[in-house]
Amino acid sequence: MPNGHILAVIASGAADSANDIKSSTTELDSHANMVVVGAQATVIQETGLFADVNAFSDEVSQLQRIPINDVVIAYDCPYRLETYLLIIKNALHVPSMDHNLIPPFIMEEAGLDVDAKAKIHSKDLSVSNHSIFDPETNLRIPLKLRGIFSCFKTRCLTDEEILNCQEYPKLYLTPDNARWDPHSTHWEEAEEALLDADGDIPYPLAKQPTHLIGEDDVEVCSVEVLEKRMDDVIVSSIEGNPQDDMKDSREEWLIIEDAICAHISSADPILDNDLMGASVRENTLRSKMMTAAGTTTVNVDI
Repeated sequence: MPNGHILAVIASGAADSANDIKSSTTELDSHANMVVVGAQATVIQETGLFADVNAFSDEVSQLQRIPINDVVIAYDCPYRLETYLLIIKNALHVPSMDHNLIPPFIMEEAGLDVDAKAKIHSKDLSVSNHSIFDPETNLRIPLKLRGIFSCFKTRCLTDEEILNCQEYPKLYLTPDNARWDPHSTHWEEAEEALLDADGDIPYPLAKQPTHLIGEDDVEVCSVEVLEKRMDDVIVSSIEGNPQDDMKDSREEWLIIEDAICAHISSADPILDNDLMGASVRENTLRSKMMTAAGTTTVNVDI
């Protein structure tokens, strides 16, 4: 979630709100390696960094010294009837553009669930198809098609939204990092490590843990409750033993000790070391016998 500094920075962007508020679009661009925002984005912080942008062809001139800024755009959810402030860090700011471009990869790195497949191409149609979902706010942004490009409507902030930004829900469309290095090789290396030489997953992916003990069993299996059960059994054994008046001799205490062990074993055999060991040995022997029986074949010719 945005901290107090982010809120203060957004509020300080009131001087940049002179742009006409127009409905714009933010398009998904899987070929871009950085977010590119246009005139309909409110600058909240200038990083002081610049980038030279190369086009897809050498015949197209290079865009030089494009500023890299942190910006915020507004999304009006038509279903919740609520405005969300979407924070974008380390974006190339090109005011001559009337729309924004954002790679799905960056949104995934920010923890958002992005489904870029159009609903018309989805075989098992569901509300999650062709949408962006934020697990923290439970906001789902349905994507629309502009030609063949996936997009959603956004705009720059109004003066009222800037001055009262703390009252609006916020989420990050990009990682909340001071820098973004699209040329880092660690993503490539991590992706390649997930496939073996045959193109298969070399090991099972992590699964959700299976809880053998449910929440209702936690109290029963807690150490405190178990110790209390043992203490109660020992006390009841001593109090109910008819030999309390016997002399303090080794033979007398052995009898009491046997009685205590008997009471403990009757409460739960696992509390007695000898019974526990015997049970394990019995189960092991039974397992070996069942294994041997399972591998026995019958000669039908006899």
